[in-house]
Amino acid sequence: MFPQLEGDVLRVIWELGNASVRDVWRAMRSLGKRRAYTTIMTTMVRLCQKGFLKRKKIGRRYIYEPTLSRSETAKLFIKAFLERMFIWFGEPASAYLIEVLNERPSKTRTLSNKPNSEPKGKTRGQRNIDGGRPC
Repeated sequence: MFPQLEGDVLRVIWELGNASVRDVWRAMRSLGKRRAYTTIMTTMVRLCQKGFLKRKKIGRRYIYEPTLSRSETAKLFIKAFLERMFIWFGEPASAYLIEVLNERPSKTRTLSNKPNSEPKGKTRGQRNIDGGRPC
């Protein structure tokens, strides 16, 4: 999972589509989350280094955009979490997951049949294309 600030920054960028540090800083302030401009800048650079954002230099500033959609990022974290649970707890984790899924079949079907409302984003292997610079 992301630290709280990284998650907040990503949510703002997903909402805006792409943004400069100043855009994110202003959006965070309007949400009542006051952080120093340099804190937001450092967080965005770290997200870029981790591969969750890419950036393009336009004039004197960088414009950042996400490399993955919200749903792709959620899938990535859920997959990593489940893999760790299976490694740590093995059969009990598998059995519990099956039990939970069997208890709620109608809700599971509803979630799996729900159309993806987000546009298809780039996969992790396609980062830093279209002029985006690695950090």
